[in-house]
Amino acid sequence: MLIENLFIPVGAALQMTAADFTPEGIRVDLHTTTQTADCPTCAVTTHQVHSHYQRRLADLPLAQLPVRIHLHVRRFRGATLGCGRTTFTEPVPGLAIPSARRTTRLRAEQRQLALDVGGEPGARLARRQGMGPHRLSLSYGVICTQIANLSLSGGVRGTQTRRRPADGRRCGSGSAMRRPA
Repeated sequence: MLIENLFIPVGAALQMTAADFTPEGIRVDLHTTTQTADCPTCAVTTHQVHSHYQRRLADLPLAQLPVRIHLHVRRFRGATLGCGRTTFTEPVPGLAIPSARRTTRLRAEQRQLALDVGGEPGARLARRQGMGPHRLSLSYGVICTQIANLSLSGGVRGTQTRRRPADGRRCGSGSAMRRPA
């Protein structure tokens, strides 16, 4: 089994360029391999690269060592003059949703851990396994998912379906958990 198969989801257009294994954790560098990208607004394909940047994503631990993925992605310049988007980031389906700081598989595992164990016990177990979220992060992810499900289903008749959690934070659209200011 190749080491790339541990970090790159099946079908993702990614290439592993480096992997550093240390006692503190594992760092993996991934680069996208597509030549073009479709604008998320007008769906026109473009090949004009605007800029490059790096995203840092937490991934599932390997042998109880935290894994940090350094994902090198590109911003593309829109090809349509009438489109409202001048630049956009190439998507990386299967690895992470836009603006996320965790991979989709880590996010799913933490959510399931919160549902199964919950709160402080779940956070302790996650830290022992190398996933390390705070108990509020675990609970907050579940609360946001439940609120989103209520909103999609129409919620209970006569009630407000979009509510903030008790601590006043907003539920993000897939972005990392933000602590209150």
